Amino acid sequence: MKNEEKRTTAMRTELEVEDQLVNVIIDTGAAISVITDKLRRRLNIPMYGKSKFRCTIANGQKIAALGKANITIRYKDELEILKEVEVIESREEDLILGNDIWKLFNAKINFEEHTLEVEDQGETITIPVGYEREVIYESEESEDDEEYESNDEGEVFKTYHNFK
Repeated sequence: MKNEEKRTTAMRTELEVEDQLVNVIIDTGAAISVITDKLRRRLNIPMYGKSKFRCTIANGQKIAALGKANITIRYKDELEILKEVEVIESREEDLILGNDIWKLFNAKINFEEHTLEVEDQGETITIPVGYEREVIYESEESEDDEEYESNDEGEVFKTYHNFK
């Protein structure tokens, strides 16, 4: 028997960063935008200067930024953003786009349509976003249909992206 439910995740979308497609996090709880050093290195983005920035990550730990980097972010041929971001150390390859970017474009999130709308030069650009994943739990049904056993190994996560 399969039971399905949707779980909320971090909001993500696919954007071009330095001409490579990257799954980025849209974080309206972040004051500024950051890129992890691991992703910065993979994309061959130079880091410059010292940074006085310190951030608190999800587990509550405070970390100092390693430096700064300039990045170019694109969505199709409709939007191009040149932005200075802070570089932080992490095992992950993440680009977190915070309020410092979205306030410049008067961004609006439409949760029903799964879109991020940004204004650029008088035009509204609609970018698809994902923030849910479907979780399917599989359990074995007993012969008498009265008892159910949870099969933790049968838990399957499917993430649906609406990014195209």
